[in-house]
Amino acid sequence: MKTIVTLSLFFLISYNFTYAQSEECLKNIRTGTFEYVTSGIKVTVIRTENEQIELLNEGKSKAISKVRWINNREYIITFVKSINLPGCLKEGDEMKMVITECNGNTYTTIGSSKRCGNAGITITKIQN
Repeated sequence: MKTIVTLSLFFLISYNFTYAQSEECLKNIRTGTFEYVTSGIKVTVIRTENEQIELLNEGKSKAISKVRWINNREYIITFVKSINLPGCLKEGDEMKMVITECNGNTYTTIGSSKRCGNAGITITKIQN
């Protein structure tokens, strides 16, 4: 009986510690400057609470999007304007982002859109 109580307490404390870390991590990644690599191209993301700017090809290509947070793990980006942007997304397209993992300044998300389908990516925060 003592073993069961000890194990139960261990799992309860572990769950709460992990959940608290995850929630703090999720709050940390809502805004700031981020980087990710897709198809061998480094992308810099500058995100405020309501807007996201993605720069690639050394700033020669740019996407400006509106950001709408559904909850701490899901947000929708709506492409407003693009300049020399490769890929399948066009102005007005929406992409739903679901954060599947968050650890420190790095998170993994799965994006889905009607035009482009689904894709996973790992993004790292480089500046507040």
